[in-house]
Formats: sequence, structure tokens, C-alpha cells
Amino acid sequence: MSILIVDDYEVNIYQLQFLLNSHHYTVVSAVNGAEALQMAQKDPPELIISDILMPVMDGFSLCREWMKDARLREIPFMFYTATYTDERDREFALKLGAVSFFTKPTEPDVMIEAVESALKQKIDPHQPVSEETLPEETGFLRGYNEALIRKLEDKMNQVEQINLELQKDITERKMIEQALQTSQSLLGQTEELGRIGGWELDIATFRLSWTDTIFNIYEIDTRFTPTLDQSLEYYTSESRPVIESAVKRAIAPGESFDVVVNINTAKNNLRTIHVIGRADHEQGKVVGFYQDITDYKRAEDERAKLEAQLQQMQRMESVGRLAGGVAHDFNNMLGVILGHTEIVLEQLDPSEPLYEDIEEIQKAATRSAELTRQLLTFARKQTVAPKVMSLNDTITGMLKMLNRMIGENINLVWHPKLDVWPLYMDPSQIDQLLANLCVNARDAIDDTGVITIETGNRTFDDEFCASNPEFNIGQFVKISVNDTGCGMSREVQAHIFEPFFTTKAVGQGTGLGLATVYGIVKQNNGFINVYSEPHHGTTFSIYIPRYAGATGSDSKCDAAKPVVPGQETVLIVEDEMAILRLVTKMLQQLGYHVLMAGTPGDAIRIAEEHANEIDLLITDVIMPEMNGCELSKLLSAKYNNMKCLYMSGYTADVITNRGELYDGVHFVQKPFTVAELAAKLRVALTSD
Repeated sequence: MSILIVDDYEVNIYQLQFLLNSHHYTVVSAVNGAEALQMAQKDPPELIISDILMPVMDGFSLCREWMKDARLREIPFMFYTATYTDERDREFALKLGAVSFFTKPTEPDVMIEAVESALKQKIDPHQPVSEETLPEETGFLRGYNEALIRKLEDKMNQVEQINLELQKDITERKMIEQALQTSQSLLGQTEELGRIGGWELDIATFRLSWTDTIFNIYEIDTRFTPTLDQSLEYYTSESRPVIESAVKRAIAPGESFDVVVNINTAKNNLRTIHVIGRADHEQGKVVGFYQDITDYKRAEDERAKLEAQLQQMQRMESVGRLAGGVAHDFNNMLGVILGHTEIVLEQLDPSEPLYEDIEEIQKAATRSAELTRQLLTFARKQTVAPKVMSLNDTITGMLKMLNRMIGENINLVWHPKLDVWPLYMDPSQIDQLLANLCVNARDAIDDTGVITIETGNRTFDDEFCASNPEFNIGQFVKISVNDTGCGMSREVQAHIFEPFFTTKAVGQGTGLGLATVYGIVKQNNGFINVYSEPHHGTTFSIYIPRYAGATGSDSKCDAAKPVVPGQETVLIVEDEMAILRLVTKMLQQLGYHVLMAGTPGDAIRIAEEHANEIDLLITDVIMPEMNGCELSKLLSAKYNNMKCLYMSGYTADVITNRGELYDGVHFVQKPFTVAELAAKLRVALTSD
């Protein structure tokens, strides 16, 4: 069996290796935690025995990282230390996940017995780890700091004891000097590892004494002897009153303090410092410790930021799913209204009184259908027809329309970058993006102002995205829209992409414009960045992945067809009875022979009764029993000549890839007119 020994002292490794080899164990060794972790991840041992006090990465930190690794945490972890002997150190080690804790030296037979026992405790790798197994980061830091502080206090006490012994017995000078050097070395290592430094303040003179670590934290020459007032100058304006008050309370009432503050070092670097202090009135001093926790604080802030972004993404996804479901049901109802109004209008003379009323119903339903299309875009359920396109050419063709849209009081500035990479997306989506962003910018400008549209190419690498997690790695085409309007607060920015969220007065906006922008960007694998400050305008920067294939036209749109009647037999499958009756009526009006089915089961039965008579299957996509795609595959396998046309309130993944129809799939989106249905029918029936 392979055992990994981790110790920075060669003699300790040799002694333990000799003992284990004599009992037929294979031994490998590392001199610090970082080296051990790297070795174990490449070739996991059966057991690890680690010292605690080591350079680069100590034993506590190694154990913490070990238990985070799903593959390594099944391997028993033993501590074997000569410096951390306090019972609280043992409790902390076991809390981190160690199976045992021994102090040096230990009798050989006791150590071998402990090794054999640990090897029997091997953890099942498939057993889930409880929340208590790995302490929270703050809990780990607290326990870790307490252990370091106890060790510092122990070493300081050892130094004082050695000094007393020096005064009592001069004959033991050399031995005591050696012990003092050892203690100071251990103290220095502990300070360096934990970024902890000791300090004391002379209450009479207000002179400070610092260890070297504190000079390094402040980035000050060690020859400088600071006073209290001089040290206070390094604290930020928010932190100075905090530390001043804490020191005053320590001097007068004698209160201990424990605060986290910020300083600007001599080289103007901002650092976060954990300061602990207590009064020692017998010595006329206030003593304590500093710890530089800048990296810990930065990691905590970054984690909190990532958690907030994850929660926002999950919230947007949930809202998107809800919006898609609502739009689907709403489209079914609108389809019935629009279909029947179209049929009624064809039968009425425009001079009849009812004609205008029916026409108003049709207009209202059409506007409602547009709102559902925006909801579907946000939910990324809108069908698209992407092609390779030039972004600059597309935007140039929109400028006249955008100028009319924003009004004469606002100046539209167009800054296209030369040689912008091509895109593969639906050009109508670019129209939607810019129309919504420009209208949003127009509404943010009170009177006169400027809206600027820019394009460009951007490449983001790993290093940039590591410090800017809201960006993605890769090559992107950038579209930015900047305005000189009123800007937005951070609170407003947190909600701007949510459907129906608006800061406009009632009746002046639907709250779907930016939600539509968000849906289009996400559907095209892009991302969007917003920068805004109140009274200083807003910039929306959209990044869409560049198209790296061959350029050229790639339109997959069906050509527009005139309304052509038909004589073929059509089987229509729809679980919504109102839609089923309406589409049947439309088909009969166009001259088709229609067979109706309310469920996939009915459709299968009817197809068997009319074997080889059915020319086309029209089916809803989402239905009980089975979806439209499954039904089509089942029937086409039996009846080779049967074509298929799908219909739905929104596209589903069974017939699309991120909103783009799979090759050979024919689809008509609800609600549709008789003309739209007729055109789609002829395309489906005449396809190969």
C-alpha cells in the first residue's frame, strides 16, 4: 500500500519512512502541502500522514483542499505534528476531516497501529458528504486564525520564559540562544504563512513596535519607527475612526478589540486588515496582532458576486419558461379570435356596420399577437431563419427607419468599424435589437440628445474573463448603443431585462422591449453588458459570436407563395378543440378534404382507416400521449408518401435547435392567417 508523508523536515520523513518500510508499506514524500496535493491528484495514495507547520501550504490548508476533492476525500488523512499540541488544535484537525491526530514523538508500535486503523477507515467515494464535513469558509478561517494566534502566543511565552532562564543561569546561554533562535524561526514561519504580524503600543510614548510582517503589509522600510498618529494616516477615511475608537477603549477601560479595517499602503495599495488588540496595563502597553486578509476578502466578494449572477440567471430562466408557457396558451386563444375574424371579414361587405367593429377586434388581436411574439423572443421560443450576414450593411439599411423612430430632436450617430466579422443570425433580429434599444434610448432623453450606434470586433481571453466574469471567452462581434439620457441606478439595472418591468408611466410602455433584446442575444449564444449612471446616460454593449465559416447567402426562409387552393386529403391533429374546428374550416375553405383528430391516438386510428389516402399531416407539436414529432415519425414510417406540417404557439426543442428549424421541417406558427396557412401547405406538399 502507498502512503504519502508530508513534512518539510528531512529527518522526520526519514524516520517515518524507515518505520513504514519495515512494515512493508510503500512510501512517497512531499515537503509542503501544495506539492503533496499535486502528487496525490496525479497518483492518489492509500493514506496521507501530514505535518502542520510547513511553507507554501500548511497541513490545515492541505486537509481543507483534500476534503474538497471528490476523489481524494475517500483517502484517510492523519496529522503528525510537533508544534500544534493544544487539544483545540486536535479538535480543529478532526473537524476538518482528519481521522487521527498525533504529536511527535510517538512510539513506533502506536504509530503502526494508528496507520492500520486509518487504512481500515477508507471512506466510500460514492457516499455523499454532509454539510458539516467541510466547514464554511468563514468558519475555517476563524479556526485557522485561532490556531495560529494560539501558536504565536505560545511562542511569545516561550521566548519570555527563555529570557527569564537566561537571567537566572548564564551557564546555559548557548543552549537557550539556540532555543530562542528555533522559536523565532518558528514564529517567523508562522507569521509568513498566515500573513500575521505582532505589534505593541507604548501607552506612555505612543510609539509602536512592529514585527517584520507588519512592515511588509504596510510596504514600509523596517528601519522606520512609527508613532500611533503616523500609522493612523495609512487607514482609509472610513476605517480610521474605527481603529482610533478601538485603541482608545483599549487604553482607558481596557477593552479588547477585534476589527476588520482597510489601509492604503506606502505604495498606495488597498489592503484589508484584521486587527486584534488587548491592554497590558502592568507593562504599560497595548499588544495585538495584524493579519492581511486582502486575498480572503477578495475571494469572498468574488464568490458573492458570482452567486448573485447565478441567482439572476436562474431567475431570468424561470421567468423565461413562464413567459413561454403563457405565450403558448395565449397564442392558441388569439389564433381562434384572428382566424374567425378573418373568415367573418371575408364574408362581410365593407359597407356593413359590423365590418368596422370586427376589424377593430382583428387589430386588437394582432397587437396582442405581437406582444406574445415578444414574450416568445424573450423565452427563446421564436422561430428564426438565420443566414450569414454583414452587420454594417444591415444596420446601414435601417438608419432611415431608426431616424424616423427617434424623432428630429435626437441626433443619430453611426460609427461602423471596418472589417467587422460576419454573423450567422436572422437579420430581422438585428432590426428588433436596434429598434428596441433606440426606442429605449429615445425615451431616456428628455429633450434633445444623441444616440450613437457602433460596431466592432472583440476577443476575450481566459485572463480577461477571470477578472470580468460577466464576459465570455471567444471572438465576438460587438454592437453598442449609447445615449445621453437620464441613466439608471443599480437597483433599476438589476431588473431591466425582466418582462413587463418598466420605469415609464402607465400606458407608455409594455416593459417587453429590453426583455426581447435579452431573449435575442441569448438565443444567439451571446451576452449583453450594461453601463449606466444616473444623469450620465446608458451604454448597451451586445456581443454575438462571430461566424467563422464561409460567407455567402444562406437563407432558409420559405419563399412567399400566393394563396393557392388544394384538393389533397389532410389529417389535422390538435388537442385544443377550438383550434381544431377553426383550422378545419380554413382548410375546407381552401378546398382540401379534411380528416379531424383530437388526440394522437385518434390520428393513428384514422390513418389506418384511410391508409395511403392522406397526403399531409398537420399536427400540433405539444400534445398529450405523444408529441407531434413522435406522431409524424410513427405515421411516416407506415405511409411513406405522407408529408408533415407542424403548428404550435411556440417552437419546441423537438423540431428546432435554439429556435432554428431542423432541415426538412415545415412549421407554421400560431396564430396564422388563411393566406399564411395556404402558403405553408403548398411548400410542405411540394417538398421532396
